[in-house]
Amino acid sequence: MKSVQIPYELFMLLLRYHLVEDDTCLEKIRQGLEKKLDSLVQHELYGKYKTAPRRRNGKKPDRNI
Repeated sequence: MKSVQIPYELFMLLLRYHLVEDDTCLEKIRQGLEKKLDSLVQHELYGKYKTAPRRRNGKKPDRNI
């Protein structure tokens, strides 16, 4: 299983929400988790891009738009 690091502030907000049952920090938690999810997706896409198969001549495929 992979590990994921989160900012200290987000961790403290999660603790506050779950242990103290403070609902005032829900919006900040949601934003922090969305930001982390976006970061994870971008990292995953970059990894797939870097390991994508190349053409026979060793060049990357042309990017015709």
